[in-house]
Amino acid sequence: MPLLRVPWLAALIAGVLALGGGTPGGAQDNIFQDGFESGTCLGWHLAVPFCITPTVGLRVEITWDTPGDPDPDDEVGSDLDLHVLHPLAAGDWESAFDCYSGNPTPDWGLPGQFHDAALIFEDHDGLGPEAVQLTAPENLDYAVGAYYVDDAGFGESFVTLTIYSGGVPVYQYPGKLLFPGEFWEVGLVTWPGAGFTEIDVVWVGIP
Repeated sequence: MPLLRVPWLAALIAGVLALGGGTPGGAQDNIFQDGFESGTCLGWHLAVPFCITPTVGLRVEITWDTPGDPDPDDEVGSDLDLHVLHPLAAGDWESAFDCYSGNPTPDWGLPGQFHDAALIFEDHDGLGPEAVQLTAPENLDYAVGAYYVDDAGFGESFVTLTIYSGGVPVYQYPGKLLFPGEFWEVGLVTWPGAGFTEIDVVWVGIP
């Protein structure tokens, strides 16, 4: 999984630990090690990991299991893309109003960045997660989909979708079978409330 390096975060935590009489992993000469983002947690190269996950707004997340992949933790694995679609897209996936790996920080033309979606976790080679965060969603219905981009020769995957509201899981669809090149139109998530209406249609290719 690609790492997002955040040295400012490492420096901040190093300072906090120093005030408390500690250092990251006891490595006093390396207190400015990069922080990193892996999975759904932020951690420290030389210390006990710590976890930062969004606890406000709406988060949509997929994970997946590929039975044919003998080592899903290595750098070769199945690639699925999560899609979260603003209603202004009018059903046009991979448009400017679709938040996904090809458009990870869309500008949906509304005042304030917090109304826009952002792809906060991305994985190209194995288990996921991929997650889209809306910190201050509009009162709208957002379409959700998942596309099986590449199986790396490992075959079908079983995809789990989870919806979070305020950091709390409120809906889950476990283990949807997908084959490479298929697009799963999962349903609509409604804000406020994070209610979910299932569509559950699988397309060959992106519709």
